Amino acid sequence: MNRNFFGMNLNITMIIIIINMLIFLSVHILPGLINLLALQLLLPWTFVTSMFTHYSLWHIFFNMLALFFIGQYIESILGAKRYLLTYLAGGIMGGIFFILWDVLLLGHHATAIGASGAIFGIFTALAILRPDQRIYLFPFPVPITLPVAVVVAFFFAMFIFGGIANVANSAHLGGIVAGVICGYYFRKRSGPLYEYDEYGNVYRY
Repeated sequence: MNRNFFGMNLNITMIIIIINMLIFLSVHILPGLINLLALQLLLPWTFVTSMFTHYSLWHIFFNMLALFFIGQYIESILGAKRYLLTYLAGGIMGGIFFILWDVLLLGHHATAIGASGAIFGIFTALAILRPDQRIYLFPFPVPITLPVAVVVAFFFAMFIFGGIANVANSAHLGGIVAGVICGYYFRKRSGPLYEYDEYGNVYRY
């Protein structure tokens, strides 16, 4: 279901993307703003604001590209409320994991920003709800199940993107944990909604 967002009829995914883009522009216009939005233990609101904040162009580009392609599909399955709940839960749990692992356990003096934890959250929730559905994921020439796709995406982010940038793998893991929790909760309440053939096509409602 679409929402009226400043006169535009948009779904939750597109509203999230617009918010991310507006904040991206804002932190470049007002450089000190990022210090109030990036994840920090002593600033509790940053557990929410950090998941909507990006600084580098490549970071927001790849995150919003992923969200655009998978987010709208997942939203159509979960519904707007459950989708938004899962997205926020993934982002917040990602922040909690980052603080516990990187800051408190490893002692890194670091902050975190980005939507990756939230995106892993919704992706994982879909994998729990539809574990037999298959998708094509680069570079695999054959379709793979959604749970396998989540694992591949996690390690891809760790070893590929992690080699060229500072990647908060703990936040990704936190998002996955939140997605598992939300997915099983929704599955318990609604049960399996569809069955699929080996290519991920729905064949029985």
